[in-house]
Amino acid sequence: MKKLFFIGLMLALALVLPLRAIAYSPSDLATADKYHAEKSYHLAATEYAKFFDLKATPALMREVSFKWSDSILRGKDEASREKAEKRLQEILDGKDSDRWRAEAAVSLSEHLIARDPYGRQQEIKKWLDEARDWWAGSSDIKLARQKFVSISFTLADFVTSSWGWHYNDIKPVRLGGGKPAPDA
Repeated sequence: MKKLFFIGLMLALALVLPLRAIAYSPSDLATADKYHAEKSYHLAATEYAKFFDLKATPALMREVSFKWSDSILRGKDEASREKAEKRLQEILDGKDSDRWRAEAAVSLSEHLIARDPYGRQQEIKKWLDEARDWWAGSSDIKLARQKFVSISFTLADFVTSSWGWHYNDIKPVRLGGGKPAPDA
């Protein structure tokens, strides 16, 4: 009887454990997001890393990849820094122009500004311009306003510290994706 129970238990575990590799719960992501919002970046990165073993949608994996990388860089985890930089660069090099690309642009820019802004000044400026432009066209007004203003100040601080107050090549944003006016 004990052998039969043990065999049944092993079969049940064999069926249930693979399901965990496929499924995830929104509360798992909510927990990681909560840690990130609290600036507990090490805990957030640990929670986001769990998603890399799951079979999730590409959109979710893109979001998690950004959030994990951002947590690693903000938490100053030197052991995983290069991997995080590479993941953010992959998001930036991708063809999708979405929130996660804009977020990756800001995260990588802020990281490079703090670490070594002189080797990649043009890239940093370009990424911040693109992120600003993306948030300017976002329909989530409350979040977009906050992000746009924050990125604008980051860009202004970076530009003035790199090129001085006389620098005037910050591109204007176009709302609605329309063409610029002839006199603009």
